[in-house]
Amino acid sequence: MRQQTNGNSRFGQVTGPVGRVFVLAVLVACGKAEVAETGEATPAAKPAVRTQLVSADPCAWLEPAAVESTLGRPLGSVPVRVSSAETLTPSSSGAGCLYQVKGEGGRDGDLVAVEVKTDGAEMQAGLGAASLGEFASARESKQEWDWVGGLPAGLFAARRGHLGIMVSIQSLTISPRDVEPLALRIVAAVPDLPFERTPGDAAVTPTGFDPCTLLTRAEVEEVLGPLAQPPYRSQDSNPLARGDGPSCTWFAPGHRALVLTPTRSEGRMIFNMTNGIAGLTAQVTGAATTTSVAGPWDARGTSPVGALTYLKGDQLLAFQHRGSGLTDQQVNTLARLAIPRLDGEGGQP
Repeated sequence: MRQQTNGNSRFGQVTGPVGRVFVLAVLVACGKAEVAETGEATPAAKPAVRTQLVSADPCAWLEPAAVESTLGRPLGSVPVRVSSAETLTPSSSGAGCLYQVKGEGGRDGDLVAVEVKTDGAEMQAGLGAASLGEFASARESKQEWDWVGGLPAGLFAARRGHLGIMVSIQSLTISPRDVEPLALRIVAAVPDLPFERTPGDAAVTPTGFDPCTLLTRAEVEEVLGPLAQPPYRSQDSNPLARGDGPSCTWFAPGHRALVLTPTRSEGRMIFNMTNGIAGLTAQVTGAATTTSVAGPWDARGTSPVGALTYLKGDQLLAFQHRGSGLTDQQVNTLARLAIPRLDGEGGQP
């Protein structure tokens, strides 16, 4: 079996087209979590949020028979859990699953690896607009995905809501388009629920400033539609549920998630850093940059992963909205409501 490894970082192995583009972006995001200032308000009790574990066995999303019927060939061995779809190192806690498809005429088998990503917007930004290529027509004619892309050399990637599906291929006979049915099978099998990284994360006792108080449920539902779950606190800048998290997520049907992350001090420094990195990333990936828009903020920008950012004094709001389906204009509407509440203590608006 052929395996791929390519370096390590404090975030685990960073490999492939997505990992290489986003090392700087993740470093900045981690810094942001450290500078968020907390308030003293005691949060009110909230309804429980139903969740699923992000660490569920990735080989459970696709039965071997489904892979064989889709590709029209038998598997040569049992599926193997691996680090990721891009790093095919066996791992008992990995995020990917590797399927070895039998070769024809005695040649070595082909490799197909799948992975479910809880932040599909980051995956999309990492691959960039330039990755669409031959997938552009599929994106325009189909309704299954909010975004679809990949690399002709052997990668299919697609996003529905915040959920990303990545399928990597090592084969001379299997193309990225051939594995799209596998991605559709996976997204259909994933329950339409928020994820948490470890059991009990969503129920952790809340502390500090509650970012979910910056907008009411009714205000968000006015633009996002009815929620599937109560608003919940989440890990920094992503929809992973965490009871004391610095972000707030509003989760709607179809895996749609809107994530709001306030930074109540040193926001100007973070704004300048993230916008600078976003500009460099746009040059590499061909992604569009955000234009200036008037509002109750001093400046509006974009982060390397496509979040809209709003600076007011030394405070910052970041909306990761790609996974929600909201337009920039709809996010502007919510930002106009939230910014005046940044000076509050985390109580109900």
